[in-house]
Amino acid sequence: MTTSPRKERKFPASAGILLGLGLGGFFDGIVLHQILQWHHMMTSAGYPPNSVENLKLNTMLDGFFHAATYILTVLGLVVLWNTARKPHFWWSANLLFATIFIGFGLFNLIEGVVNHQIL
Repeated sequence: MTTSPRKERKFPASAGILLGLGLGGFFDGIVLHQILQWHHMMTSAGYPPNSVENLKLNTMLDGFFHAATYILTVLGLVVLWNTARKPHFWWSANLLFATIFIGFGLFNLIEGVVNHQIL
């Protein structure tokens, strides 16, 4: 009887990064856009919320933004679930939190450059 060598599965860094991107987007959208109302998606692009039309546009684009962050979070959970349910998965809470913070930081870097510098 031959046995195949066990293949250790590495931690899925992409899962943590996707979760961090999604959670970073949720934080930005919920706290900064909705609760504090500091800005919306297009306020820095010349559509300040000083009219009903501009507020409608900003609200709609904020909704699309929230949908995108929801998709990123779900994708992260799917990748994590697909890896975690397989045998010989090496689980590390430290790596999970580290990659989530990397994704959170990437979100803020990308969003800050694109939304606040380019637009």
